[in-house]
Amino acid sequence: MDAYFIYLLKAALCFTLFYLFVVTLLSRETFHRFNRYVLLIGMIGCLILPLVEINTQTSSIIQSPFIELEERIKPNVPLPTLAPIGEDIAIPIVNTSNMAEADPNLLDLLHLALAIYIFGGVVNAFILTRSVLAMFRLIKHGHKIRHKDYILVISDKKICPFSWRKYIVISQDDYDENSDEIITHELAHIRHWHSLDITFVEFILLFQWFNPAVWLLKREIQSIHEYQADRSVLESGIDATKYQLLLVKKAVGASS
Repeated sequence: MDAYFIYLLKAALCFTLFYLFVVTLLSRETFHRFNRYVLLIGMIGCLILPLVEINTQTSSIIQSPFIELEERIKPNVPLPTLAPIGEDIAIPIVNTSNMAEADPNLLDLLHLALAIYIFGGVVNAFILTRSVLAMFRLIKHGHKIRHKDYILVISDKKICPFSWRKYIVISQDDYDENSDEIITHELAHIRHWHSLDITFVEFILLFQWFNPAVWLLKREIQSIHEYQADRSVLESGIDATKYQLLLVKKAVGASS
């Protein structure tokens, strides 16, 4: 468990540095496909990089705190030496006089942090599970219309349109008023496999729920998804002004 805690901290640092990189260099770029790939590959790298051991003669500024923390949590145990007790017999002994002891205060703090981490993870997993089950209920009980590339699910509840895998779920009101624009938008999400991105990020959030950088990276990916879908709608020939008014209506309400 101590090694896992160290890994979480290293991964959290990697995600934070990567988010700063994204905000600094990519946030103003409009190459949405390229940005999407950079985000996904970078997040995979943030999961793998903490597992890589890099041996150097001197510790860097980033390495030093983690090395010190590891030594205080898991002190180095010296290798046993052989002590002769006879002509052909020797027994292993360990010199414990110079062994560093783990800091009890640090261990208590570590155990408290792990308890909070587990509790937060359980809460986050519960919320995610509830959302997934609610989505499945909407898909199961909605009226389904099968098409070649997708399955349209019309719900009698007041919901925001969304898509997941091959399903597009919209309310009856949206279907009656703006079905072409909404379906074209959600179909773009399906064709770009955006649901896989969100599933991947949600999996990371189960372990990095405490890290604001991961939540912000999720927002960046969702923004890219929306830009890609909006571009697909405009390229399909739908009137831009009408579509802009629909976006405003969904964002601030029909009365505004």
